[in-house]
Amino acid sequence: MPDPTASRLLLLVCVARSMPGRQQFEGFVGAGLKEVPGVRGAQVTARLDLDTPEAPAGWQRFPLVSGTETFGVVDLWIDDPNQFAPCADDLRNAMNLLALELERRAMAAALEDAQAALERAYDEMDGMTEEQSGRSTRSWG
Repeated sequence: MPDPTASRLLLLVCVARSMPGRQQFEGFVGAGLKEVPGVRGAQVTARLDLDTPEAPAGWQRFPLVSGTETFGVVDLWIDDPNQFAPCADDLRNAMNLLALELERRAMAAALEDAQAALERAYDEMDGMTEEQSGRSTRSWG
């Protein structure tokens, strides 16, 4: 029989991909992680500028790392380590998938910014070309 916690964590990751913004993502994932056996509380911080304060006393911090970049943290209040232990590996796998999703979002945002900059540069160049072509068609008559 499949492990229900592993299945729920996989579903959590799949649904989290559809969360439109950072706050929705953080809230949804945090609420879902509270359902892991042995976890009493969960807080998710999904952003690159990790000026987040230290994890509260009694909480454990898990970084959301993809490759060499950290895309956020998950703070868990584990109130029953014995219940949590069998789920720990599945939870780490889910956090790896969440980090990949946050990396995908960061890359998409960077591509949108680059596209906007390219369009602005093109528009500026196109405007200069029109000015130059207007000058060169000057009549000498």
